Amino acid sequence: MYLFNNKGSLIEKTANNKIKKYGTIKFKEKHLKVLNKNDEGFYTIDLLDSLNFKPLKNGKANPKNSAKFIEIQSKISINIEQLKKELNSSIWEYDVIEDENSNPNKDLEIKQTIQFKKDSIHILTDYYYQGLKTVSEYETKGYSLFKVDNVCFLSLQKGNTNPQPIFQILNYDSKKINLKDFSSREIKSISFYKTNSFKLFLFEFFQCYHHKCQ
Repeated sequence: MYLFNNKGSLIEKTANNKIKKYGTIKFKEKHLKVLNKNDEGFYTIDLLDSLNFKPLKNGKANPKNSAKFIEIQSKISINIEQLKKELNSSIWEYDVIEDENSNPNKDLEIKQTIQFKKDSIHILTDYYYQGLKTVSEYETKGYSLFKVDNVCFLSLQKGNTNPQPIFQILNYDSKKINLKDFSSREIKSISFYKTNSFKLFLFEFFQCYHHKCQ
């Protein structure tokens, strides 16, 4: 088994002949106890990390705080350098699919406008209530594209100490990018769509205005 960081760099590896329920997978800084196992994957907690994997009051493992491991497969081989050119050449839109992390108010509809630069991603998030825009938020994050066992991933992060969601790139063309989102407990498929030039102008204007305000 191989342990990678959010930039796709190998941290550590360990030999484990069989993953079984209640077994432990040991790395130097992580001891993963397997709570459950099924055909889709398995659930673990890190016995050395009680902050992110908080136990129950009696000290036993809390299944609700477990991490889910699933089998990852890729049907096509993706050229990362070519993908970067495609990402950087356009502005993308994403109609946010609701989950426990993305929507503070179920009555709101959320749309994002996304621009990739060489080493950063700019995200403009618009919130709508009954079709009317109520508020907009702007943020910049670092990002990286990497491969693990020939599977391509997109990682977003504000810093090495604060990893952000990781997405699998399933496939792409000049108009759409299809991804698998692992940021919530329920894994979902999402898509980024290329926007028109009018939205490109508005997004660039918003970035300039935001920069001056700083």
